[in-house]
This record gives sequence, structure tokens and C-alpha cells, in this order.
Amino acid sequence: MVGDVKRWKEFLQSTAFLYRYSFPDQILIYAQKTNATACADYETWNEKVYCYIKRGEQGIALIDKTKRSGLRYVFDVTSVEPYKDKGKLPNIWQMKEEYRDTIYQSLKDSYGSVVKTASLEEKSIANSSPIGKGHCKQVGSAVYRIVGSVCRISDIFAVWV
Repeated sequence: MVGDVKRWKEFLQSTAFLYRYSFPDQILIYAQKTNATACADYETWNEKVYCYIKRGEQGIALIDKTKRSGLRYVFDVTSVEPYKDKGKLPNIWQMKEEYRDTIYQSLKDSYGSVVKTASLEEKSIANSSPIGKGHCKQVGSAVYRIVGSVCRISDIFAVWV
């Protein structure tokens, strides 16, 4: 995944929807269901969203050291159906043309000068570089403390893929 720009972009697209999950969980979800957009466990779908898991659907396995099996399962929105009386599928946010100027202005307000490019996607990529550098520094030092040796960010990603 790290060496393939197309797959990396697809992974980043999936993480935009799965932001509440940890990085290792995001990788596991992407590896098992690349088009996942809204995942939750059985209880959440059943008791809070009032949706049932479709017959024959398989869960997405995530590592859970607190469980005897070592795994817990989540299901994507494509694996569920709402109960007729009160269930409703969640709304999945989508980028629409009318949001572009507002998002651009928000980026500019949050991060100062914004690179002028043709598309919002290019603007996001161009402006994420300085933001990412700060985060990489933090992640790198945290990994060093955990692992006890120096490793590149690409080495970390390679472990999870």
C-alpha cells in the first residue's frame, strides 16, 4: 500500500469516513473491505441505529486484546438494513461542489496562506504538507520511545500492510 500511490489515496479516502477508529483498525478495515464508509459493532447497529445485519454478511475483524478470542467484529453500513418501524441508515457525508468555497475558506482561516491551485483536492494536499511535518515529528518520537530504535514512517506503515 505504501509504495502504491493509488492504493494509498484509496486508504486515505476510507479513513476520512472511519476517523473514530485507531490507525491499526483503519488499516484492518481497509484490508478487509476497501469501500467501508460507516462501521459499527453488532450492538450499535442493533440497539442504537435500529438496523439488523443482513443474512450471510461477514464482520470485519479487528484486534481486541481484552477479548478471549482476541478479535472483535464491526459491520459496514452496506451489511445492514434498517428495521421497518424505526430504523434509519446513517447519512454519509459527500463532497458537493457548493461546499468547495466554504472548505477552502476554512482551510485558509485555520492554516494561514493557502496554496492557490485548481482543485480543492490539490489545495488539501498542498496545504497538508506543513501540517503533516509537525505530526510526523510527534509520531516519530512516540514510535522511538515505544520501539526503542529509529525507524522511518514508511517502515511503520509497512508493518501494518
